[in-house]
Amino acid sequence: MPDASSGPGTLAPQAARLRQRLLAAGSGQAPAVVMGIVNVTPDSFSDGGHFHKPKAALAQADRLVREGAEVLDLGAESTRPGAIAVTAEEEWARLEPVLERIELQMASGPHHNAPFLSIDTTKARVAEAALSPRFPAPMALINDVWGFQHDHRMASVVAAHGVMAVLMHNRPHLSSEQGQALPDRPGVLWESFERFFDLSLARAHQAGVVDEALLLDPGIGFGKTLAQNLEALALIPRLRRHYGLPVMVGASRKSLFARLLERPLPDMAERLPPTLAAHLHAAAGGACLLRVHDVQAHVDALAVQQALQLHRDSRETTERTEKRDV
Repeated sequence: MPDASSGPGTLAPQAARLRQRLLAAGSGQAPAVVMGIVNVTPDSFSDGGHFHKPKAALAQADRLVREGAEVLDLGAESTRPGAIAVTAEEEWARLEPVLERIELQMASGPHHNAPFLSIDTTKARVAEAALSPRFPAPMALINDVWGFQHDHRMASVVAAHGVMAVLMHNRPHLSSEQGQALPDRPGVLWESFERFFDLSLARAHQAGVVDEALLLDPGIGFGKTLAQNLEALALIPRLRRHYGLPVMVGASRKSLFARLLERPLPDMAERLPPTLAAHLHAAAGGACLLRVHDVQAHVDALAVQQALQLHRDSRETTERTEKRDV
């Protein structure tokens, strides 16, 4: 919850700290932020059922933080194709025991910094319950895969509590990996981005959510063909320029990599190399937050990418100086 000096349009302290870290990543001063996925679900496509029980979910959260996750994204409803929708009551029943214990676990563990916490939900009731002051761990972020367009109260909840929010592009009724694609013409995906994000941002602003609270997500693997998913990754720099907002990307272990490589990838470990390639490309294009299953591999890869970029920048500066001195 915001402190006593906070009001509508003001970021709560935890959210403000997260925003500063994201801005550093987006400017190239620091590596992209790694968000570790904690699915408290029985049916997620990658790890469904592994962390359904609170004890297992808490152990997974602890492991991800040890590996370097700066954000933990807690979700209790699967968004995989064909997943069965759950009620707000059922979703909350899965999340509540984890939230009650997660801060105590982090405080007692050997972690230098407590992670920022995010709730992956499309339901305002679930978000509102997670933001209750009775929980010791303050939320910093709401990750809404429908970008305020599923539950119209979500934007008001975000504004009232001063948290950040991810607005993800999602148009399965226009394009589906299993069904009819968008028209095959130049610019169609960007037009869809504009229609979707313009509406999401209008709802955010109407509810009093400030731009400083918002991130965009191109929605890799949601309502897109293989070609459109690749185009979505290519459009990250344009998204940043057009809207002036930071970008999150979550391509972790997506089935699109099996189609791209033209071979089945039933073992999730086989999807790590293409995931890393896609996420490093996204980070190079300006994505500042990466939602991942395999935290350690991403932290290491991003550290190397950052070192290479700093070395290149330093070398280019030296070369320009030498040319001026000639």
